[in-house]
Amino acid sequence: MKISKRIGLGIVCILVLALAAWVVFLSVRGQENEAASSITNGEASTNLADQNSQIAQDPRTAALKAEKYFLERNLVRYQSYYDLHPDFTPTVVVRDVNANLDKTKYVDVKPADLSYGVLSLINKYNDLGEYQPEDLVDLGANYGSGHNMLRREAAEAFIKMAEAARADGLILRNISGYRSYAVQENLYASYSLRDGAALADTYSSRAGYSEHQAGLATDINSVDTDFQYTKEFGWLQEYAADYGFILRYPEGLEEITGFMYEPWHYRYVGVEPARQIVREGITFDEYYAYYVLGEKSEW
Repeated sequence: MKISKRIGLGIVCILVLALAAWVVFLSVRGQENEAASSITNGEASTNLADQNSQIAQDPRTAALKAEKYFLERNLVRYQSYYDLHPDFTPTVVVRDVNANLDKTKYVDVKPADLSYGVLSLINKYNDLGEYQPEDLVDLGANYGSGHNMLRREAAEAFIKMAEAARADGLILRNISGYRSYAVQENLYASYSLRDGAALADTYSSRAGYSEHQAGLATDINSVDTDFQYTKEFGWLQEYAADYGFILRYPEGLEEITGFMYEPWHYRYVGVEPARQIVREGITFDEYYAYYVLGEKSEW
């Protein structure tokens, strides 16, 4: 009986010692992990500091920061883009990155931020999904036909603009306003089948990426480039901004907008933004990056 008690006591002592040893092991291991983590974080902080230091010392940085449309949040992207295109000027680098040309169209995409209302950007990097505006208004037979709806604010502005043009003896009619996801899908598919996707992408949006789906774009009078030679086009060039509309895809800026020159395609953005865009001679893509987003993070 005494021997049995001694054996039991011995086992208990062994278990206690083993438990104590395990606690000590865990404590030491935890200290080692904490030290390793501290070293890793320290290395990461050092690497980031080194990267920032290299960027600050890069002679191109000063030139980039001197650009009017420079955005601090895009500095690393500017530098990376510059590395790929060393022959570009700082102006081109800033412009291109602000317009997301360092990204891949229809690949590097994100949901369009509709919280900006009529200033929301919809293009080959900003996806609407199957969004449908809730405030669509039919322009009526006097102002258009076919896909004849726009969002209420844009519709009211279009009617005012058309009336002003009519007072000057000219006719402005919407021939394609709001187009649903399904309509755009069919339209793009037919163009792609006819001309191939690469060519179709230069003049037609894929479904979910069209300003027409947002109810903020209107094709006026014609979808022929000869429209640029009409009196109506000349009138729009002079007065459209006063009603909140801009020529969305100007000639010579296809690389920025992602689309061929379309003298008939106008986008509603509101009066003051439209006037500023025209005054500064920039695209809506550039305006959005600098004046809407500012230093807010996009990517």
